[in-house]
Amino acid sequence: MEMTYSSPDATIIGGIHTHPSGHYTAPSAADIYAFHNMNAGNNNFQFYFTWAADGSKYAMIITDAAAFNNFVTTYPKSNNVTADNQWNINSTIGKEFRNTVSFLTMRQNMSKQTAYENAFAYILGKYTGVTLSKQDTNGDFKSIYVKEDPDEKATQNSNPVLPATSICN
Repeated sequence: MEMTYSSPDATIIGGIHTHPSGHYTAPSAADIYAFHNMNAGNNNFQFYFTWAADGSKYAMIITDAAAFNNFVTTYPKSNNVTADNQWNINSTIGKEFRNTVSFLTMRQNMSKQTAYENAFAYILGKYTGVTLSKQDTNGDFKSIYVKEDPDEKATQNSNPVLPATSICN
């Protein structure tokens, strides 16, 4: 799929794509790299939205362009994303993502969808300089911040994180 991210007739600052039913509602690993490609071709491109089949709406917003560029250099898509657009569980980020989802489902009793969303927000916040926001019932986009829990000890199969918040500190 090709997306136009620049135009001589307008300043394009963002884009929207969809996720069909039967998939996670939150953005995928491949989406973060697609977002970077569009921003690299047009530095005004700062917002990338995901509209899911269930009505969920997400926005990825660049908050630190240097960190975003460093992320794709340090963690190239070829090593970190699978053919089905998910994190490669054999990569550092893929393992951390999988362990975070596991912790959130097993220890915090989240659904797989919510755990995926929170784990994605955690990875974005830790590595990318991009923030994930989700539209609430009032139509407002609220940022999702997920931090590591300093009181929990990480294990081989678990990456302890605190519950999501809309407060960045």
